Amino acid sequence: MAVLFVLAFAEMIWEFSHHYLYPEGLKKWTDEGKNADDFVKSYDNIHVIIPGATGRLIQFSIVMWLAIRLYQLRKVKIWSPVLTCLIGLMGIISATVILVTEMHLPKGFEFLFLFFIPGIPFILLYWTGVALLTREKLPHN
Repeated sequence: MAVLFVLAFAEMIWEFSHHYLYPEGLKKWTDEGKNADDFVKSYDNIHVIIPGATGRLIQFSIVMWLAIRLYQLRKVKIWSPVLTCLIGLMGIISATVILVTEMHLPKGFEFLFLFFIPGIPFILLYWTGVALLTREKLPHN
């Protein structure tokens, strides 16, 4: 589990720095006289999509595992892992579809981009933290 956590964390750091450098890359692209509309295809190519989708698969899997494990330890009520796993499954589906289609989602499936946002796993971890902090004492059966 520690190796998966390190991989997920490393991917997040890489991805945040990749997106942070977007404006500088766009400026350089346009300074070279290239069309700004073509920049996105060049910047977010398959070499970016593969680690991003893989990272999302790992991140959502870890968060779902954590939610289920906390329920097994009787630290949270059932609603927390159920909600976390539903959103996590949407994230896994999103990452898989984005990986397979190389970010060219079929018409009507654009909503999957919402679950590909890098911050969604953090929202689920926040949700899990709130569930831990607001929990009542659960019986140890």
